[in-house]
Formats: sequence, C-alpha cells, structure tokens
Amino acid sequence: MTVSDETSGAEGLRRAADDGLRMALAGRGFALALASILPAILSTQALLVTAVILISAGLGLAYRRIVGTSSDRPFYRYAIFTADILMVGIAFAILPLSVVEDVPQHLAFDAYGIYYFLPIVGAAALSLSPALILWCGAAIVATWLSAFAWAIRPMSVRLDWANLYEPYAYEVLIRHPDFASLSTRLVESLAIMTLTALIAFTVYRARRVVALWIRAEEARGRITDLFGRFAPPEVVARLAESDSTLAPTKRQATVMFTDIAGFTALSESRSPDVVLALLNAYFERAGAIAARRGGVIVNYQGDGILIAFNAPADVPDHAAAALETADALLDAVARETFHGEQISIRIGIHTGEIAAGIAGSRERQTYTVYGDTVNLASRLEALNKEHGTRLMVSAATAEGAGGPGGLSDLGDVTVRGHATAIRAFGK
Repeated sequence: MTVSDETSGAEGLRRAADDGLRMALAGRGFALALASILPAILSTQALLVTAVILISAGLGLAYRRIVGTSSDRPFYRYAIFTADILMVGIAFAILPLSVVEDVPQHLAFDAYGIYYFLPIVGAAALSLSPALILWCGAAIVATWLSAFAWAIRPMSVRLDWANLYEPYAYEVLIRHPDFASLSTRLVESLAIMTLTALIAFTVYRARRVVALWIRAEEARGRITDLFGRFAPPEVVARLAESDSTLAPTKRQATVMFTDIAGFTALSESRSPDVVLALLNAYFERAGAIAARRGGVIVNYQGDGILIAFNAPADVPDHAAAALETADALLDAVARETFHGEQISIRIGIHTGEIAAGIAGSRERQTYTVYGDTVNLASRLEALNKEHGTRLMVSAATAEGAGGPGGLSDLGDVTVRGHATAIRAFGK
C-alpha cells in the first residue's frame, strides 16, 4: 500500500469521526438547553448553575463549527467532555434534592445514580475515538467519587453495608439519612470503567474493520486501474472477486479476428512512433465499439485483435452481437482516420465451443480463449484476401444470429488445417 492510499483511508475515517463529533455536539447543545431550565425552577440560588450550563452549551456549539478544520485541536474535545462530566458531578454534589425540606445531599447519589453520565459516554462514542471514551470513563469515576466525598464530608456518622443487621435491618439501613455507602460508589465506578472500556474496544475494532475494508477497496481499485490496462475490464472485475479464479471452462461463444489490410507495407513507410500511435487510436476505437455489444478484447496480436463474445462476460445473443460489432467496425474504419491515417480491415467470425480462462505459468499468466473455434475464426479472417471480402463469417455464426442478413453466400470454402470445407458468408 502506498502512502497516498493510507492517507486516503485515514482521511475517510477522520471525516467520519468528525461528523460523529459534530452530531454529538449538536445533541449536547439541545440537551443542555433543556437541562438549564431545571436549576432555575428548583432554586433562585441555582441560577448560577443555569448560567454555567448555558455558557457550556454555547462553547460546545462554537467548537462544533471548527471541528475538523485547521483550528481544531484534540484538547478542545477533551475539554468539552470533561466540562460536561464536571457539571454533572457538581450537580450531584450541590444541587438540592428538595426546595421545601432539608434533605442530605449524599442521598442524591442513590436517588439519581451514576447512569446520568451515560449520555456523555454515548456522545463520546460518536467521535469514534477510543482514547476519548476511556478518558471520559476515567473522568467520570474521578468526578463521581470526588463529588460523593464532598457531599458526605459534613457527616459525623456514616453508615455502610457493613452496618447491615448491626443493628440495622435492610429496610431501615437503606432509608437511614446517614446511609452513605462508599462501597456502592466503588461498584458503580467499576461498572462505568468496564462499560467505557468495552465501548472503547468496540470502537477500536470497528475502526480496524473499516480501515481494512477501505484498504481492500483501494487495493481493488489499484488492480482495476493498473491491471486493467493489460487485460479486459471484465476479466479484471472477475479477478477482483475473492471467489473467482477464472479457471479454464468450456462454453459456447463467438470469436472475432480483425486485421489491418496492408499493415506491413504501411509500417515500413512510417516511423515506429507513428505506427504505434495509429494502432493505439484504432485499438481504442475498436475496443469501444466491441464493448457496447458485450465483446471482450482478449488480446492484441500485432495489428490484429482477438475479440470474444460470451466469454468471460455473458452475452446471450453473442453471434448477433458479433455481427453488429463487425458492421460497426467496418463503418467506423470507412469513415474515420486513425492518427491521420486511413486504413482498411478484414474480419473473420466463427461460433462454437471454446475453452476460456487463465493460462500460463505460475510466474506469468493471462486470460485467453482457445480451441478450434478460435483457429477457424482466424482462418476465415485470412480467407478474405482470397475472396476479396472484408468480412467472412461461418454458417454457424449466421445461423446463431438468425440468418446471414445482408451477407452474400460464399458457398463452401476450404480452410487450412480443416479436412472438410465449411460454408461461409461474407461481404
């Protein structure tokens, strides 16, 4: 993997984390706005708490505007979440439970509970930052225990679970105004630390899975971009599938061979760079025409092109598609020039059984099609010279396409390498 690939993947995760943080800060602002109403209702002395909550909400929304920008700093998000935790802790330590009677402040810890911190943990999880989640867990525990210590400091007598039945029964103990269980706070703190550790680990694992997926997609893209320059796109797509090996298989297909007429003489009278530019222009045009009808350029042979229909990509009417491609190719060559040169081509087409798949050694492999069908298509292309035609197709192809259409019946033609003549059509 290149540095740019890693940067791209990291950037995608960073944007997702920033989006999650912005979402958390928006929800936080709304929740704090609602929470600011409660202190003012309970006590006029608590208006200061309301002001602090509103200021904190405003700071959070202001920070939301710079998340992910050059002005953003990791310290800011830690400060925001720490401030929220401190506000909740202070509320437990000083916010009165009742405005009509004196209720011991430490009872707030049993009346409400540590779960009031859980929305903060959930908001931290939206940032996709395991470190921030763990920090929140540690800050919650420190704040929770500190607030509890502050609330119980005026107490001269402190009852705990150790006083159960000595002499207090369970119902009496838990309702006693001096029941301030430090052991309960410790158990709650342990639960929070365990929960935040699990959430942080889950976020970490999720980030790893996403990072691996991004790397796999980037690798797939590189294969398609690089290898796709040297093999048919359909083959590259199949190779990119984890369960595809493109092992050699037999199938019915139509094979087309094209060749530039008089190419030897043309190449002798032109410089190599001009010839190469001509070929590239022609190959690109031919590939585009074939691709529109499902044809796959299997390989280039000098100035010739081997095109397969129905291998490896499925083309139901492959014979008809091949004939349409041939007509389009002949028309394009007649009307266009390639790197300023006018050319003429010959085409041979045959339909039958082929073997198609990956072939070669372990060090070097290629996708190809082979069999008598391929050989016969090549022979038909060469026979155009003898018959003065530009296109010659076998009877099998004509039949597969639903008839010869505008092609002339050439009768039986002798094909080199074949013991018997075959019927052909051409123009």
